[in-house]
Amino acid sequence: GPLIKKGEKYFNYVNKEVPADQVVEYKDKFKGHQYYHKYTEAQIQNLKELLIFLFTTYKIPLHYNEDMWTVSKNATSGKAGLYTHVSYRPDKSDAHPDPSLIKMLKSLN
Repeated sequence: GPLIKKGEKYFNYVNKEVPADQVVEYKDKFKGHQYYHKYTEAQIQNLKELLIFLFTTYKIPLHYNEDMWTVSKNATSGKAGLYTHVSYRPDKSDAHPDPSLIKMLKSLN
């Protein structure tokens, strides 16, 4: 999730320090925040496996949607596809466009 920078250190919502090498910076901010906790390789790999399972089981299209990082008309209208929590609710910032996550999602096409 989003982080707050205090001096040269980064802190999460419970004021726990996050090492700088686990921080992704969005120069133009995302959902009002400049810094977010990076997803780990294990998180991304587990998500990939889950998405492949869901595709296989429920035939959900796995193409990458550029609009998934804002409230998406496709998502809110019920169009099948890959979306995030932020695709449905403008107040959410728990999923963010980490470059390693986007790379994995695009690899599913």
